[in-house]
Amino acid sequence: MNQQLPVKDITYGTKRHGERSYKNVLFYASISSQMNNRSFEITKISSESFISNPIKTNSKSGVIVFSDRRLFIAEISIIKTVNRQEFDERKSTVAPFDKSSLPFPKTFHLILEKAYAVKKDVAVFMKDGSVIKGFAGSHDFDSVVLKKNESDFTIIMYDSVKRIVPLEADGSLAE
Repeated sequence: MNQQLPVKDITYGTKRHGERSYKNVLFYASISSQMNNRSFEITKISSESFISNPIKTNSKSGVIVFSDRRLFIAEISIIKTVNRQEFDERKSTVAPFDKSSLPFPKTFHLILEKAYAVKKDVAVFMKDGSVIKGFAGSHDFDSVVLKKNESDFTIIMYDSVKRIVPLEADGSLAE
């Protein structure tokens, strides 16, 4: 009977119920701002990229305050840690951002749970065509954290992801 039912490929994500909360992003940005030991290379969904230091987060409004600007988390595609650089802090305001321009929310929570349970690395296929590989040390319904070690990580927002596939030990796709 079950063989007759259609199978959903969860590597392309599933429907996200509820509002985006970005708990992982807020946690890692908050910890990084307190430790003050790494800078962030930020890639926005518009493909604009910059390096800055996280100063603080505001979970109620979904904003991260950097040394030279403020951004809604919804504007961010990728956050990658880089060696610490010093920047002059300056006052800034949040630029208007139309959240209705974001794609319909989806989550990759199910496929990441399966990969994490068997301690497999994953390949994250981005909508821009790039592929990012690593161990999904942490994830929520809105983002995944690929860890290299305790201080080096990459946070990827699901709005920028096309597909996530677990990897075999040799680095090939586990399809």
